[in-house]
Amino acid sequence: MPAVRTALRRPRGVLAVYRVRALVGFCLLGLVNVVLPSIIFSSSYLIIPYSQPTVALIQGLPSLATKLVLPHVLRHISWWIRPCFLAASWILAAVVTAAAPPNVPPLVRILMTMLASASAAAAEVSFLSQMRYYARWGLAGWGIGTGIGGAAVAVTPYLITYGMGVFLRTSVDCVYYLVGILLAAYFVVLPPAPLPRIATKSPFTSPASSDGQENIPLAGMLPSRSKRSWALARPLLVKFAVPLFTASSAQAFVFPASTRLRPMSPSLPSFSQFSAAFGAALRMGDLITRASIIMSRRKQLRSLFALLAVAWGLQLINLFSLIASSTFPLLLLASSVGVAGGAIYMTVLSAVLDYTENKARLADADFCIGVVSSGETAGGILASLLGGFMEMGYCASETSSKGRWCTSTR
Repeated sequence: MPAVRTALRRPRGVLAVYRVRALVGFCLLGLVNVVLPSIIFSSSYLIIPYSQPTVALIQGLPSLATKLVLPHVLRHISWWIRPCFLAASWILAAVVTAAAPPNVPPLVRILMTMLASASAAAAEVSFLSQMRYYARWGLAGWGIGTGIGGAAVAVTPYLITYGMGVFLRTSVDCVYYLVGILLAAYFVVLPPAPLPRIATKSPFTSPASSDGQENIPLAGMLPSRSKRSWALARPLLVKFAVPLFTASSAQAFVFPASTRLRPMSPSLPSFSQFSAAFGAALRMGDLITRASIIMSRRKQLRSLFALLAVAWGLQLINLFSLIASSTFPLLLLASSVGVAGGAIYMTVLSAVLDYTENKARLADADFCIGVVSSGETAGGILASLLGGFMEMGYCASETSSKGRWCTSTR
């Protein structure tokens, strides 16, 4: 992503500190934004009264709707107040979830799950739209943070339940600390956004709108915005959202959607151990390529999609035929899917940020990010539905479920 031109040239030492702060700030924001919804989801225990496809829809649809609708409202909210709204939403979700045990009607827990999903989506759109001011250092920080968060989400349930011997609901108290980290990362660690040479106002001190539209009422703005939304979305869907949808659906299907359909591994005696190891392998591969954006930028997606297709195809063949059950080949294939998916994610995200900086107006940045990132959410929903229906089909038959983790009680 090309660096944003600033009005003043910074000394080299000041520039180095600025880059480190941008890297660390977005790393913390990405980490918190991945971990927070997983805590609310796991503490709600919706998988007990509902099937996996139903839970996937409850968790995914609010995020998808938020990314497509909320950008029309976000542009009227000042940058500095957005994290405050997010912090209030997360605290509300944590308080209500902790006060709603699993043995009560699940309506309240469903609402809090939807609130967590929408809050994470709103944070992603807001933070990514601001990344245009921080060049590739902000992008690298976000990639590292989300990669670490994904790895933590994969292994933490096993560590909490088997390592510490407590219930997942006990992790709800961590929400308050993570919200504090989010606010500190945004207001303390992250440096103020540099002003572009053509700008006359800072987006951190005025509403996030521009192009002479600040005084137009919100009610009158929505119809006019909806008319031009399709024109803005068309080039984004084909060029950016579809590749992100493909990579996300491939990764989400491998883990966690189809994990219980995998062949039992003799070296891992329980499904919890296998799930943690399998998920960690995929997420570590994903993390490596997300972090590599600091050293190199990829522009071609063909080789990455070729690697993803080969690794995912081998995973699918093994899923149907159960050819390989040893740990090493399973983890290697999972890591390969993570490597390809993470590289595609960072390549697409870098291109999207270039697009919003050079070809889109500041007022349209939130919408562009929302449209593209909705491809990732839609891919995760589709993979979860497919994995859930396949699990119900395969594990219902004694013949087809033989040798799979869905038959294990360990």
